[in-house]
Amino acid sequence: MTTRHSPNTTTPMKITAEDGRRTIGSSTNIRKNPLYKGQLAYLRDILMAEHPNLDEEIVSERLDVTPTVAKLLIDDCQKSNEDTEG
Repeated sequence: MTTRHSPNTTTPMKITAEDGRRTIGSSTNIRKNPLYKGQLAYLRDILMAEHPNLDEEIVSERLDVTPTVAKLLIDDCQKSNEDTEG
């Protein structure tokens, strides 16, 4: 049985830029984090659908991530949208 959580449910985990620095410091390592993948899906499927012009500050606040991670999320989301359109 799967438990569904409200999109506003806070999570005790948080991705920070330090997560990447601890493991070589590249955005590739941040992107490998399962939490990052979930946040990317949430951003793409829910937040961007409701608010297509989100900036780093809003994403950082809504997902409780650093501005660096927020920028990666936005860039990856936009790239994902371009890939599906093109």
